[in-house]
Amino acid sequence: MKKNSKIGIGILAILCVLGIAFGISTLTDGKEQSGDDNIQDGVATVAPTDIATSPPNNVPTKTPTPIVKLDNISVDDYVSSLHSDCLYVEMGHANGVQYDLIKWQIKNLNYYLYLPTGGNNESLTLWETYEEDVFIDEKLIVNGNKYELSVGQHTVRIGDYVATLEVMKSANVPSLFIKTNDKDGLANLKISKDVKLSGEIAFVDTYGNVTATIMERINGRGNTSWISAGVFGKYPFNIKLQEKTEVLGMGNNKKWCIIPQVFDESLIRNILANDLARAAGLKYTPNAENADVYFNGEYIGTYLLSQRVDLGKNKLIQSEDGYLVECELMERYDAEENKFRTSRGQAIIVKAPDTVTSEKLSEIQDYIQRVEDAIYSEDGYNSNGEHYSSLIDVDSFVKIYLINEFSMNLDGGATSFFMYKDGDDKLKAGPVWDFDWAFGSYESRDGVNLVDGTSWYIKNKKMYDGDDLAIMAKLCTHPEFWDKVKAEWNNSFRGYVTAQLEGGSLMSIDKYMEKYEATAAMNFTKYDILPTAGNYGSSDTGSTYEENKEFLKEFYRRRIEFLDENM
Repeated sequence: MKKNSKIGIGILAILCVLGIAFGISTLTDGKEQSGDDNIQDGVATVAPTDIATSPPNNVPTKTPTPIVKLDNISVDDYVSSLHSDCLYVEMGHANGVQYDLIKWQIKNLNYYLYLPTGGNNESLTLWETYEEDVFIDEKLIVNGNKYELSVGQHTVRIGDYVATLEVMKSANVPSLFIKTNDKDGLANLKISKDVKLSGEIAFVDTYGNVTATIMERINGRGNTSWISAGVFGKYPFNIKLQEKTEVLGMGNNKKWCIIPQVFDESLIRNILANDLARAAGLKYTPNAENADVYFNGEYIGTYLLSQRVDLGKNKLIQSEDGYLVECELMERYDAEENKFRTSRGQAIIVKAPDTVTSEKLSEIQDYIQRVEDAIYSEDGYNSNGEHYSSLIDVDSFVKIYLINEFSMNLDGGATSFFMYKDGDDKLKAGPVWDFDWAFGSYESRDGVNLVDGTSWYIKNKKMYDGDDLAIMAKLCTHPEFWDKVKAEWNNSFRGYVTAQLEGGSLMSIDKYMEKYEATAAMNFTKYDILPTAGNYGSSDTGSTYEENKEFLKEFYRRRIEFLDENM
């Protein structure tokens, strides 16, 4: 016999609990987020291909119960919609804060619960919407009751169907809870990067402190990461908040992105590059941190939450009269609006400001061309008599070069390579961006083995769409620039990478991967992507997280030895 009459009462009860809890945490800039009293249909998102939302024995479904929005709390815009044939956890943090419902997921005919950092496993309120009674470890699940579910395996029985439930729990990382106004939000976002949805988002730190705010827009992003998502099922997204929001101590911004890091099985390559840039004194290095991401209650993996590279007032690069450009591939050139090609064929995209007049575009093009002409001349002077050192901030290019050369970044100096200019200042290299295919994670390019770390790469790198050397490689042909590179390596940079390998002034590879071990375990359980070797040129960095750590450390050892011998 099934207790169907309790479901409607249970839904109202959980909304009241969540509403009271969120009443404290849904304040943004001192203002309470308001809502209306509309009733939504409460149908949940379409799950990924490896996830089922009904048990494998095809238990009949029933109509979902509507969720009612409570005054001034916008619960229906935030809390994941209940739907048929699923079990939910009312996730309470160890400090007592409630912040979402989390769905269990089905993979290989068994159930998985992926719980965020700090959740209190000793007191989990469970809700289920099956026609048949649900038992976990032979305990009947009664909606709204509290249960202890320890990390590890449990036995689930739904009617006559018996399966295993694996409870996993993250540690040491924050959580993001995204709720879209579109009931099929995740499935629709996967259709095209042009699909844009709105909703709400909550950022939960490792202590359970919640910052909840309105999400003006979420949409797909990226190039190869977007294309490869069709293979691996893990999609990249841009997020724009309605108001600038201080997020997890990383900055007060509107624009953020969540990066899947599919080709970085250590989950720390971008973080290592950011640390090197920050240690080297490069301004405007994006703040980034790994986080467990939940979308309409469904765990979707470990993502790198990062500030987006942008320029303007109150943006990552603080400038009101400057500009930001990116070296790009010709295959992506036509889709861009503000763009030009240099005389040597390098495609340049103007990323900021958002609005560029034809006069401004000509001004930018002229300056970049003068820079290129000076760098590509034998003596470093362009036809106007300007030396490249009078046009660019040489120190920033030296440091950006070393980060890309040490890591053997596949696209270094060719794409995802940013430069910016603030008013009358010189052109600067940076910020650093996109190091998924770096530190040995890509097989080879232009005949250079990018895995063993015993060759020059960026120093000899050519433009992807031309015969000339890429800009950083051409800089290296000038003796005075190369002298600065060698001095920076010997006096500073070698110490930074040694600290990452052995410990010291920077957080080490060992410490980072220990920190992210639990979130990585959840991520690689949900996604069977270890290893990604052979996909899009990725190298074999290991079949386990531990093997990936040893691979990364060995790459550092070989790379340090090579640069010591050849600088």
